[in-house]
Amino acid sequence: MKMITSLRTVLSMLLLLPLMAVAQIEGGKVYMFMNSGNAGRALAPGSSSNVTITNADNGSINQRWYVETAGSSFRVRSMGTGLYLRSSKATSQNWTLVDTPDANCTLDVVTVGDKLTLRAKGDVNESGYMHYGNGTGTIVCWSTNAPATLWTVTEIAMTEEEIAQNWEELKDVNFTTEEYN
Repeated sequence: MKMITSLRTVLSMLLLLPLMAVAQIEGGKVYMFMNSGNAGRALAPGSSSNVTITNADNGSINQRWYVETAGSSFRVRSMGTGLYLRSSKATSQNWTLVDTPDANCTLDVVTVGDKLTLRAKGDVNESGYMHYGNGTGTIVCWSTNAPATLWTVTEIAMTEEEIAQNWEELKDVNFTTEEYN
């Protein structure tokens, strides 16, 4: 009887494994990035070219981020503005949004337990990770040892046609100097 109970326990644990798997991001998909250090808060464009977190709203286009494959790394683009997420590569300095991606827009995604961290590809600064800075209210570069540097992702179902239509609607809009949160 003890062996049957142990076998049931092992089988139950194996059945739960898919539920515990780390969410991986893939190019060509849309995601919502939730900040682990601030429950119920999602990555969103801030004012001007800054990036922040706001109360999570699954329907908000400003909290949807399109992921593009860039070699073995990724670029992350706001569905609300069309602008690319860009690392400053400098401790405590703001991440920004730019209309033309450069090297600091190509991001490495690393899993930490069941969470993700993001930083510019090739950045060797241990304080270069995407982090919500409570003191600044913006996304800044920081170390991996803080909960606000960890992110969970939820895929948002959008067809290729919906994504293309979104980019078309944003084509003639300039968000670099306006507030759009």
